[in-house]
Amino acid sequence: MPYLQLFAASIPLSALILIRFMHFNYGQALLQAAGIVGSFLAGLWTSMIIYRAFFHHLNKFPGPWPLKLTKFSQLISLWGLDGFPLGDYEARITNYTHELLEKISTFSGKPMNASAWFNYFSFDVMGDFAFGKSFNMLKTGRMHFAIQWLESSMILLGLFSPISWAIPIGAIAPIVGRNFRRFIHWCAEQVDERRLSEPKVPDVTSWLLKAAEDRGDREATKWLHGDSRLLIVAGSDTVAIVLTHLSYYLAINPTHVHKLREELEPLMRRGGQPFSVRDVQNAKHLNAVINETLRMHPPVPSGVFRTTPKQGIIVDGVFVPGGANVTVPFYVIGRSGECFVRPNEFIPERWYSQPELVKEKDAHAPFSLGPYGCIGKQLALMEIRTVVSLLISRFDVKLAPGEDGGKFLGNSRDAFTLRMENLNLVFEERKAA
Repeated sequence: MPYLQLFAASIPLSALILIRFMHFNYGQALLQAAGIVGSFLAGLWTSMIIYRAFFHHLNKFPGPWPLKLTKFSQLISLWGLDGFPLGDYEARITNYTHELLEKISTFSGKPMNASAWFNYFSFDVMGDFAFGKSFNMLKTGRMHFAIQWLESSMILLGLFSPISWAIPIGAIAPIVGRNFRRFIHWCAEQVDERRLSEPKVPDVTSWLLKAAEDRGDREATKWLHGDSRLLIVAGSDTVAIVLTHLSYYLAINPTHVHKLREELEPLMRRGGQPFSVRDVQNAKHLNAVINETLRMHPPVPSGVFRTTPKQGIIVDGVFVPGGANVTVPFYVIGRSGECFVRPNEFIPERWYSQPELVKEKDAHAPFSLGPYGCIGKQLALMEIRTVVSLLISRFDVKLAPGEDGGKFLGNSRDAFTLRMENLNLVFEERKAA
């Protein structure tokens, strides 16, 4: 920014010098000054282009050639589009959210299994993004057969994830791995079928397919099939887990519902315009409620494994040799008194108005960090913000009769992602809505 300010000031300053000492008139001085500054910039940009095109240490990486020279090429390529890809995703998410709300309205005032219905929503969304078609679980009100295969396999993945060599063996075992093999085969079929039809609006698989085509070998197809499975697992369970736990805390503490409404309703009133998640994405209490839910109930409780570099690393003064598998359990860190004050209490305000309740802000990394951080973070947050905003604007929420959340919180199991017990809630249409 200082350089831009300097260049902006250089033309009038140069013109003043020419007028004062060279006796130029005002027009001649401005023209001459613009020529001097323009010549400098032309030389600078030419040298930058030559360096980036032929000598930059990253110029051998594959990718569109104009991007080697300037990031403005991306802006130019997007200029004629109706919007960025996330805008297309937002419209789809909003449509599925309204479908979810209509289903909830059919239960208005009656108990419903929130765990199941949030799962139906999140899997339908990711089916659309991954394969170009919904699983139709919101429509049917029951689990899709392929997701049933996945669900029955995930508990084994959770049990054996610390024993990495046991997972491939389990996958080929005659009985134990049968449903997992079915799910793998089904996902591969969906990807191959998706290859034959390009949707009008690009989905996530559009970009994966392009990458596979650019590489053009059998190994790329294997990665493509693997990515499709990852999209379904990582993109569905995680969102449903957050939405269900967040709804539980809203049900037991209506104060947060009132705070959210006070914050969101003015942002959502836009003269009859349709809802846009961009209007609420910076809402402090909404983001705080989401962060607090992620802290207390991370969708991947045990974290993910990483391999230490060859030279090893030092953690808190302890040397860990290279090639070792390490993990940081998100659930344990989120409940640590060394990182958070009153760690077992749901206090969203710690994320904006009471920062003293967070001792170690870096301890909160539910989407992981670094080059292996979750690539779908913003998509997941978009889904959660959309559902929460539209849900509480239309419904009041409370625990169903006989429900105290004990089994839900106590009996849910770690199976890589969390396998949730049923949570029965009552959503009732607001009279003032």
